[in-house]
Parts: sequence; C-alpha cells; structure tokens
Amino acid sequence: MLPELFDELQRFERERFALERDYKKLADEVDAQKAAEMRTVLNDIRNAIARVSKETELHVVLKAMEFDEEELEQARTAEGLVRQFRGNSILYHAPSVDITKQVIDILNADYKKSKDTGQGAK
Repeated sequence: MLPELFDELQRFERERFALERDYKKLADEVDAQKAAEMRTVLNDIRNAIARVSKETELHVVLKAMEFDEEELEQARTAEGLVRQFRGNSILYHAPSVDITKQVIDILNADYKKSKDTGQGAK
C-alpha cells in the first residue's frame, strides 16, 4: 500500500508542477498581450496629440511622454506602460491650452473609421 501511495504522491507533484508552469506561461502571455495593446493605445494618443498640436500651432504640450520607443519596448506590463505615460504631472495650465477634448475627438474618429473599414487605426 505504501509504494502505491508514494507513486500517487509523485504523480500528483508532477502534475502540480506542470500546472504551475503552464499557468505562469499563460500569465506571461496575457501580460505581454496587454502590454502590446497598451503600447498601441499610447502611440495612438501620442499621434493624436501631435496632430492637434500641429493644427493649433502649439509649440509645446505638457504631459508629453518623456520616454522613447526603446523605453516603451522595455516595459513588461500594461501597468508599467501606464506608469511611464503618467510620469509627469502638471501643476497648472490655462484652460485655453487644454487639447484633451480635441485629442479624444480624433481618437474616437480614428476608431470609428477603423471599425467602418475593418482596419486598425492609423
């Protein structure tokens, strides 16, 4: 009886180890996918900000991302990307220089256009 119990315990431990390994692999894949999607969203936001800035002839937009593409690629999680994106805070700005609504309008229009054509936003 004892050898059978020992064999069963070993089988259980092997299966537990395999399950933990598979769970970690899946969690890593999900994190990588979330990070890739967040990277795309943040790039869309940055591009919309640039478009509004050019159209309104703004020379400086505060709260811009202060990291380059290499730093974006190094972020491992969506949360890390968001932390980088929110890294700076604005202590004051005149309401007349807030382009948030225009940026959101562009993002929404690009999204609607991509849904209508069945393609990703550009």
